[in-house]
Amino acid sequence: MPAEPAVHRPTPEGYRQALAARQTKPATDSKVRVTAKRRIRYQARQPEEDFGDGRQALAELHAKAAAQQRTPPRCDPSQGR
Repeated sequence: MPAEPAVHRPTPEGYRQALAARQTKPATDSKVRVTAKRRIRYQARQPEEDFGDGRQALAELHAKAAAQQRTPPRCDPSQGR
């Protein structure tokens, strides 16, 4: 429990007018809101063509790994194995 009572601060000038103006604004149409959200989602996505090089490199790495798993390891006499 606070030892001192809360101090009432004066309301800033123009606050009530701004609040009243904000409350009287018409609500955004749902179609407009949905369209805006869709555009934001679309712009946030990176185009698939940006990933083309990475996908190709990943496919090459998978092929290389699969090839290494199929072939038995080579014995190199110089390594003592």
